[in-house]
Amino acid sequence: MIYNVLNQPFIKKFKDGEYFYIYDVNTNQIVEVDKSVYDIIDEYEDDNADCLESKYKKDYHISDLRRSIEKIRNARIDHGLFSNYRPKRVTLGIRTADEVKKLHENGIIQIILQLTKRCNLKCKYCYTSGKYSNFGASHSTMDKDTCLKAVDFFCERSSDTENLFISFYGGEPLLRFDLIKETVEFVKKKIAKKKYNFNLTTNGTLLNNEIIEFLIENDIRITVSIDGPEKINNRYRVFRNGKGTFNRIMKNLKFLRTYNKDFFSRKVAIRSVLSPPFYNINDILDFFSFDNTMIEIKGSMRSSLVSTRWTSFIEDFGLEESIKQFSNVEERFVERIKLSILHNSIHNLTIENRRVYLILSNLARRPIDRLYEYVHPLGACHIGLRRLFVSTTGDFYICERGERDYKIGCIDNGFDYERIAYYYRKFEEVLEDCRDCWAIHHCERCWAAIGNLEEFSGKKKEQFCSYSKKTIEKAFKVYTQLLRENPDSLKVFKDVLIA
Repeated sequence: MIYNVLNQPFIKKFKDGEYFYIYDVNTNQIVEVDKSVYDIIDEYEDDNADCLESKYKKDYHISDLRRSIEKIRNARIDHGLFSNYRPKRVTLGIRTADEVKKLHENGIIQIILQLTKRCNLKCKYCYTSGKYSNFGASHSTMDKDTCLKAVDFFCERSSDTENLFISFYGGEPLLRFDLIKETVEFVKKKIAKKKYNFNLTTNGTLLNNEIIEFLIENDIRITVSIDGPEKINNRYRVFRNGKGTFNRIMKNLKFLRTYNKDFFSRKVAIRSVLSPPFYNINDILDFFSFDNTMIEIKGSMRSSLVSTRWTSFIEDFGLEESIKQFSNVEERFVERIKLSILHNSIHNLTIENRRVYLILSNLARRPIDRLYEYVHPLGACHIGLRRLFVSTTGDFYICERGERDYKIGCIDNGFDYERIAYYYRKFEEVLEDCRDCWAIHHCERCWAAIGNLEEFSGKKKEQFCSYSKKTIEKAFKVYTQLLRENPDSLKVFKDVLIA
């Protein structure tokens, strides 16, 4: 018996214990069904009832089969469920250089300035550690002229943006505190009539009285990198002499908290890099949840997996064992997210898997609507608008994570519209088969996560898609568990801003 896949319902089936569910892609609904509907739905077509009855008559009574077929038929007619419709294209809607130019004339939101590639640390998982191919230590630093020209470029092309963001990045940007001060003063004069926000990503070891006073005076949000308690942080996050950084970072954070508690609570965020071996996740979670300094940080706390691109870092610990350990970490994260929602305590979450949390939030808030012809890829921003990254040499990249893959211009010549248009077209080409994928509403196809478009095929794409689908299905199951255990718990997302 042969079925045409594209004639079959555009759905995803999943089980959770004794419960059977169908996620209907076209309407964005999750429907609980009985086992017989669950079994036959994949092969249902408008005119194949006899075939289904013949195939499944050994498993179900003929009258039960007919009722199930009738349920599917009525669901399609009355509620628009289980349609076989697929969208025509996954697209950002930009294909030509003229379209790119029009978009980039006035719409930039944020500029990220790489003030220096130098750093006072020598973290063992850093791209300058020697574990990364084609990367090495660099002493490149941005000069004042390049920096102010970049800010000018940003200001001239952000007239349609009311809330502007200027971020300082490294290496360790506080090694260029002199340039930070000059840039802040320049921005305040240049765009005095607009709302602007300053951000700084730092390893936290160089904070002192002068820097802290300046940060507070200019309301600069800082993101501090720390990986967990002392023993864990000091495994890899070390000074150039090999000494651990934990005590210095914590001393500076405590000093900042004492200096201005309100600023500390509002403007400090944390980033943690999760690295193998992963068996100590409970110690990490306990640190961010119960340490007296950490619990006063009301800004975001996020974790990321140590980079797996261009590096042998994870392979050195045994790739299969590391994947197995990290899978257990994610299970722990998911359980904590579920419990926090049930207990209305999501404000207590720290570095848990943000991806699962976002999917749950999207499910709780999602529109129940038909799937359109053209679908915007979730997680994919418009190139160079949301996070325009300017390197120390004045080159433009899509974001700080895309420096290796997506050069889009330079300070002297501006945006390369033809190259950006090529990236948009190539992106559509790479995502062509996504239009037939049940995860189309929830899969994050971030440019940086995908990486080099020419290389994103074959095994690499299979791995990306496999991981994304597993994460989304995991979120679906948690969502249905929450509905069964306490439907009201999902109201927690109603007034929560997802940043």
